[in-house]
Amino acid sequence: MDKIIPLSIPGAELRFLEPTPANAAELFNVIDANREYIAPWRNSTTVKKIGRSADALSALEKYKTEWNERSKFTYWIFFDGKLVGNAQLENLNFEHGSGNIGYWLAADYTGRGIATSAIAALEKIAFVELGLSRLEIRLSPGNERSENLALRAGYVYEGTARQDYLSTYNNTRNDSKVFSKLKSEYKG
Repeated sequence: MDKIIPLSIPGAELRFLEPTPANAAELFNVIDANREYIAPWRNSTTVKKIGRSADALSALEKYKTEWNERSKFTYWIFFDGKLVGNAQLENLNFEHGSGNIGYWLAADYTGRGIATSAIAALEKIAFVELGLSRLEIRLSPGNERSENLALRAGYVYEGTARQDYLSTYNNTRNDSKVFSKLKSEYKG
């Protein structure tokens, strides 16, 4: 699987980040600068766990292990050479052919089509390279921008999974709005 994937937006690409102190510092800086922006959404675990550069290095080491085990594929979104977000294939179940897409962007980089392009790239990996049959995007209720993105990307709203995850950011149980796309609906 490629560790650098150009996106359809000029200057944007997905990259796997090796766990180095320089990469950890860059990751910490983008999270720290956007902590309040991304904290209310499902990515709150990332926000809480990466409170300093050393935490970011540990996270990158964990992501590398997950990549090697093929349990989760975490990419970082770069725009004009700057780290601006994250996109990942997670909760992979190869026996059942399913997985989830997760993503977040720094506040200054939303509304540019970057997340849409990242989702399309992850769909190609999931459906073509990994042979999955179903992808889900799970969103916090109220995250209208991501809901609109999921619908524009051809995902079907299936309903709300009540209290299906525990936010480690504020230690509360939260609902998820569930959107899905089947391989037969993929138009890559």
